Amino acid sequence: MTKSRILVVEQDAIAASRIKDSLEKFGYEVPDHISPSIDVIDVVRKKRPDLVLIGIDLDEATAGFTIARQIYAQFDVPIVYLTPHSNNEILRSALKTEPFGFIFKPVARETLLASIETALHKHWAEQTLKVANAELKAIYDSSLNAHIVIDQNWSIKFFNRVASERISLFSGRPIEQGCPVHALFPEEDWQKFKDKMSQVLLGETVKVMQWVMSNGKKRWMQFYCNPVINDDGQVTGFCINAMDFVDLHTTTEMLSDGEQRLLSEIQSVLFTTEELVNSADLGNLLDFVVTQARHLSNAEGVAVLLLSPDQENLTVVSASTLGSRVEIGLQLPVKGWIADNVLTTHRIQKRIHEKDNPTWLLDKLFSLFKGKSLLCAPLTVRGKPLGILLLWSKEKDFFNDWNTPMIHLFANQVALALHNADLHIQNLELTVRQERHRLARELHDSVTQSLYSIGMSALAALGYARQGLDDKAKNAVELVHALSQTALAEIRTNLQEMYLTDNNEKSFGQMLESYCDSLKKQFNFEVDLTIDSNVELAGTQVEHLYYIAKEALWNTVKHATVDHAKVVLTKVADTIILTIEDRGAGFNFESLDTINTIGLRNLQERAEILRGRVTIQSKLGQGTRIKVQVPSE
Repeated sequence: MTKSRILVVEQDAIAASRIKDSLEKFGYEVPDHISPSIDVIDVVRKKRPDLVLIGIDLDEATAGFTIARQIYAQFDVPIVYLTPHSNNEILRSALKTEPFGFIFKPVARETLLASIETALHKHWAEQTLKVANAELKAIYDSSLNAHIVIDQNWSIKFFNRVASERISLFSGRPIEQGCPVHALFPEEDWQKFKDKMSQVLLGETVKVMQWVMSNGKKRWMQFYCNPVINDDGQVTGFCINAMDFVDLHTTTEMLSDGEQRLLSEIQSVLFTTEELVNSADLGNLLDFVVTQARHLSNAEGVAVLLLSPDQENLTVVSASTLGSRVEIGLQLPVKGWIADNVLTTHRIQKRIHEKDNPTWLLDKLFSLFKGKSLLCAPLTVRGKPLGILLLWSKEKDFFNDWNTPMIHLFANQVALALHNADLHIQNLELTVRQERHRLARELHDSVTQSLYSIGMSALAALGYARQGLDDKAKNAVELVHALSQTALAEIRTNLQEMYLTDNNEKSFGQMLESYCDSLKKQFNFEVDLTIDSNVELAGTQVEHLYYIAKEALWNTVKHATVDHAKVVLTKVADTIILTIEDRGAGFNFESLDTINTIGLRNLQERAEILRGRVTIQSKLGQGTRIKVQVPSE
């Protein structure tokens, strides 16, 4: 399979380089990453990527949206946005450009892979759907009769070429999509026709002879009216197949009654294609598949069989039959009958029961299904086999050249729908993983610190009790109680933040001063805090820089074996700089790529959310210095 080519459009060169490396490790081809300031449209025209990742920030969102619209309109290339923001206004504006997904920074590798694969499959599915609809429309445009689909509001939803050329409205205007169906008939005949159509909306098939306007003249025409039924069994409209009375005898010779009904049912497939593709309930989807396939072909029975992971066996997952009963869960080997050839060639195959020279497996299948002819269609997506659609009949020469292509087209739509359901499940799992990751980060930054303090205070209380110092023991136990209440409150706050938008009421200085006071009271730990009054922080900067400073100070309290640290917040040009420094025990630090602790990983992720970077300098016995640099908003 050809590698998918991904173009990365991102202002942050460091983030773009990391994304490029990750994509290449996953097997994608990444020509290069470029800045939005470059002529992106020209690059897309030359590189012809399969997907474009576009970074959007608060100050560059409008430009990013404009580029996305132009790329999708000119080249039909799917767009996925990279954004550090969950701002509702930005997301609403982004949705208007019809993106194929969002990736929130910092970008996790598993999130990146799932989002890219989902977007590529979604775009491929849309293209396949367009081709299928075009093929179905071509079938109807080649028909000699007029075909018109009416929705439940009595408006014209679809019509073929013959209907457009031969049938005019009563006013003489051409037939148009969305116009009311009553305009097709003389006023005095409309009520009678409407009464007939009301029967169709109740699920009946009706044949009507009626005067209509055709080519500016009043003509006597015959209508076959069939209900359009969705996968829930509800009537959503009806299909009208019309022919001139003078052409009726000639047409009857050309088409049998079965073929005429079959033509109407194909129109039903066209009308319900979108519902089929968008269905995420696999059980209901398969029931719909087998019922429609049997209805479409007039077969004795239809079954969907899916491949096992080792591709050695096929399992019946859904079946619809008139006579014989097929057990759900029945397993059949792939080799030994037509299934093997169908899955290898990706082509539809037919078999007739020949008593003189049958294979043992085919003979068993004909006996099982109580049929004399089989038709097997492959279910494949992007060259990957998923299983087969199997039809059987008691008639020996039942499957012919007329219904074979239609079953093949229907099988393609079935495979696409099955794959769409699988993608829906993957998206749900991705959402759960992202939320679990966010919650783990927030709980580590707040609750674990309080719980650690509780443990330390409890140990102190035990020590005081052993020394007989009742007052100190009492104070320590009271502190344990207070800390437990603080931890409980922080858990509730984090859970509430899963439902509510964060509301930063305090400034960065106020929040950090309050935290430093708590460290002094609990652990006699002093923090030399210096905050430049000229530094103005936005809401997201307040939150993430506060938690970075809090995590760094807490690590100093736990591991540095000192009672003092220094924190400085300043601004140089357009860069905000936060420094946390101590002269404690230190540790051997190699690089950010080797980080294996949640705390340090959180520092890096929060800095990346702010489009910044973290620098750590530390050695055993020489203290630790953490420097965070982020661009001002």
